[in-house]
Amino acid sequence: MYMRIGFALFSKRLVTSFITIIQLFVTIIIANVIIVDYNAYMEDICIMENFDTDRTYLWMPAMTDTNDELRWEQLKQLKHNRSVRAVEVTFRANAIYNNNIVSLIGYGQNTGELINMTLESGKWYTEVPKKDGVINCVSISSIPGLEIGKLIELEIIPHYSEQTINQTFQVVGTLGKRAKTLTFNQSSASPYYDHLFQVFHSTPLDKEYEDYDHQVGLIFDQSDLPTLVQSQYWDGNRLVYIDSIDDETFLSLKDELRKDSYVVKLEQAKRNTLQEIREIMVEYLPIMIPLYLIGFLGVVCISILNTLKYMRTFAIFFICGMRWKDSILICLSYIAYIISGVLILCIPGYVWLKDLLDTGGIMAANNYLFTLGALLAVMLLSLVTPFLLIRKEEPIKVLRKVG
Repeated sequence: MYMRIGFALFSKRLVTSFITIIQLFVTIIIANVIIVDYNAYMEDICIMENFDTDRTYLWMPAMTDTNDELRWEQLKQLKHNRSVRAVEVTFRANAIYNNNIVSLIGYGQNTGELINMTLESGKWYTEVPKKDGVINCVSISSIPGLEIGKLIELEIIPHYSEQTINQTFQVVGTLGKRAKTLTFNQSSASPYYDHLFQVFHSTPLDKEYEDYDHQVGLIFDQSDLPTLVQSQYWDGNRLVYIDSIDDETFLSLKDELRKDSYVVKLEQAKRNTLQEIREIMVEYLPIMIPLYLIGFLGVVCISILNTLKYMRTFAIFFICGMRWKDSILICLSYIAYIISGVLILCIPGYVWLKDLLDTGGIMAANNYLFTLGALLAVMLLSLVTPFLLIRKEEPIKVLRKVG
């Protein structure tokens, strides 16, 4: 009965109710866009949280025409500098497995030990003892058959080389069908953490790859393939791990590198990422908060108007046997239709939001918790005034006032 009466109230104020639904829906979507971006940035920070950002530099060539010989000479100087502990790059190569393209992603020793990835199952490859002839790896895969413990025989085809090598890999952990990989693809004088990552999707391949089914990623320790790694041409930016931030020989070398490269502390990328989060908040919150307040006040005002206008009707229901306090349930049923309208619109809204995941956004539990929490707050707070109005009145007095 209460739901039927609530629907009658909703129908009589259909235009106003629809406008309120749209306002709340737009607010929810804007808030979820912020949360999706926030989750992505925070995942980057979480992945890099173990790195000593003050003692790690990004070395990114700024000129595409820089000669490879010069780069190798600069790399040699870095490796021989007493303050430099390691200079590491992400190794990449391809292979084929059961008609699927396998992207091999090899991290250096320091990178592999420091990077903090959230596994879906199993262990990170550095946590599992090595076996002769077998390389431990972590998979990014959506195809069956790559479970923990699986041994995979691959013929590796490295980039920029005709050399191939047969190698056995063992899956010791899985990251699911989507994960970020540290690729350092972008060069910038003021980088962000998302410049360092590429979102890897293990999904069916496009028609241009019609000879193959899926793309699969395997992450491993590149030192397990030393010969193949050394055969690579210059490819990708590098992380420089140092032991001393004030060694004059390193500072001098760093200044030399900056003539044709970007040499930036990882701390700068972290600060830029945190600043980007603040800027997103500043950009969206002035839009989101007023919209939410307008939608919220719209529901509150309509609830008050319904309560005042139909107080006599509630009193008649009381005479017919309804408890007086149950009048609040009629107000609640009206608000429930408003909330239901917002939730129905959220279904295609969330489908649209999922497209953002391809660009690196992350939809997590806080998206759903915020949506439900915001709508629950509207529902509960919108009942406060009707509840107070109904509680202070008596049905007989209401009928006498009208009479």
